Amino acid sequence: MKVGLVGFLETRVQTKNLGSVYLNMFSGWCSTSNNAWHKGGRIMVSWNPSIFLVNIIQCTSQLMHLGVTTVSDNECFLVTFVYAFNEESGRNVLWADLKELSATMRYPWLLLGDFNDILSVEERIGGGTPHCTGAFKECMDFCQMEDIKFSGAFFTWNNKQGPDTRLYSKIDRVMGNQAWLDRYQNAEVKFMNEGSFDHCPALLQVYPEVKSGKKPFRYFRMWQKAPGFHEKLQEVWQEQLFGAPMHQLVQKLKSLKIKLKELNRLQVGDIHLADYLTLQELLSCQSELQLNPRDKELIIKEKKAQESRVYSIKDKDGVQVHDHQQITAAFLNYYDDLLGSTMVNRMRVVPEVITLGPLIIESHVRILLCPYTNEEVKDATFAISGNKSPGPDGYSSFFFQDNWEMVGEDVSKAVKSFLHTGLKEDFQFYDRCEKLKLNHLCFTDDVLLFCLGDFKSIYRMLQGLKHFSQSPGLLPSKEKTSIYCSNMTENEVQRVMQISGFHKNSLPFTYLGIPICAKKIPAAECEVILERMVQRIRVWSSRNLSYAGRATLVNSVLMAIHSYWAQVMIIPKKILHRVNAICRNYFWKGTVDSTSSGQVAWEDMCRPKKEGGLGFRRITKWNEAAIGKYVWVVSSKQDTLWVQWVHAVCIGGRDWWAYEAPSASSWY
Repeated sequence: MKVGLVGFLETRVQTKNLGSVYLNMFSGWCSTSNNAWHKGGRIMVSWNPSIFLVNIIQCTSQLMHLGVTTVSDNECFLVTFVYAFNEESGRNVLWADLKELSATMRYPWLLLGDFNDILSVEERIGGGTPHCTGAFKECMDFCQMEDIKFSGAFFTWNNKQGPDTRLYSKIDRVMGNQAWLDRYQNAEVKFMNEGSFDHCPALLQVYPEVKSGKKPFRYFRMWQKAPGFHEKLQEVWQEQLFGAPMHQLVQKLKSLKIKLKELNRLQVGDIHLADYLTLQELLSCQSELQLNPRDKELIIKEKKAQESRVYSIKDKDGVQVHDHQQITAAFLNYYDDLLGSTMVNRMRVVPEVITLGPLIIESHVRILLCPYTNEEVKDATFAISGNKSPGPDGYSSFFFQDNWEMVGEDVSKAVKSFLHTGLKEDFQFYDRCEKLKLNHLCFTDDVLLFCLGDFKSIYRMLQGLKHFSQSPGLLPSKEKTSIYCSNMTENEVQRVMQISGFHKNSLPFTYLGIPICAKKIPAAECEVILERMVQRIRVWSSRNLSYAGRATLVNSVLMAIHSYWAQVMIIPKKILHRVNAICRNYFWKGTVDSTSSGQVAWEDMCRPKKEGGLGFRRITKWNEAAIGKYVWVVSSKQDTLWVQWVHAVCIGGRDWWAYEAPSASSWY
């Protein structure tokens, strides 16, 4: 392992002794400190000049901000070593300095050191209720900093006192902005044991990049202005292809990708090159200023280099703004107009009132059912903002809008062909989905397909899946795809598995952590809730926590584990009783299992604090209340697919309040 850059905090080395420290500690290295900004010095940085070239950009009593360039491959990034004051007022000055550095930050930035503050109350234990001002977190959010992946010690500082007064905190961190995290994706921090010190040393290692595949294609509008773009587009679009209109369109878009990648490589070049050269110019200029601080030409050159790093943008009135606050306001105004705002005390629509007004008539129905036209496809395409994220193929709507004269006819044919394609007559829906003509559900990147359990219907559905897969080139993973059958003969099941290539599985299956089944979920499927709680307690059992500390963990962690499930389904009472037992045992004994009862009844401890309790959640009542929102959704007939299905299949035309669900039914 080759170490090339080291930071020391709380050095307490007098200025007259710095020279001997530099020579004795790292022979042949370069070193600097912030002694000039604080008596006795607080931060010292040393680096190996054969590995890194370092420029000092800014120093204060609490930070040293450096520009670093690697000698081997000439990569540039910024590093800020921090040693924050103990007093909150002093740290507020540091947060302001960091925000100022971040205001025009566009380069990889590494921020590390002792911040003398925590981001959340879980990062400190011992000594009563942890104190977290929130100013540190607000600063890190503003600077868009995230912790780099780390291992080793979680709590990086302790006061080295006895077990009754021992304090642990995570006040030392190594963080990076998004540009740094993107460039060094394999970086990892190791917080080692503190030894005789009170802080854990941090070692940042940047491992060689592991190539994980090709970079995804994305269409850039600037290619429109590149010489040869329209010729390449015309060459691809005049190719004669065969097959369904959607298949032809997808194949042309795939062929065009190859041409555009070549165009980008030969004509456009690296879009990040200008940023890199700007940073190099700024760092070079600042190095010269270190030698000639009164050189007016160098000062002007530095200001121009810094100004080139500032964004400029046109606001909604078309005025070009350069001031940082004006740029921020322009962004906020744009998204306020785009997303809108929430109306306070908005009145709900009453369905009965709608029937009193004009309704659609037969002529309207004919208009709605008439075939789609090319003009309608064009209008829909141009209504999509080009700034929206592109689809899996990498083409945003800008591509289709800018080149409609060339690609519009093929796009219209493909869309109309897709919309006019219906199900085959011999396809049969699953009986509980026939009223809604429902045969699939999509959740993010997951798809559920279902039909009647006859071979013809299954075969038609697989044909549709294959046709869809051939168009965008998105093939289902056979390892991750399962078939679930009910009341089918073994011969039919084997035929389905043979033609599909998928494997058979049994209910329930798990989606987003919740077991999914047509019947009420048994207690055995909910054991995972208890397992997660036990795992947390085993980690905590080695810590000597007060009752106040345990109460905080019970309320904020243990009882939150089941909350996600409780908002989806009625959890079996057996599981809820065991959840209460685990929480009770941990609070009184600090362990999972205990045969003795507590000194106070658990029901009394679940009372609000103003009534003499500890405010623990009554999880059975909370579960019922969480499910109550679905009662309102169903009774008010809100316009969602699930509500439509409940009314069509379960309730029918009956009154919801008079409906009695079967005892074996589940909320989903």
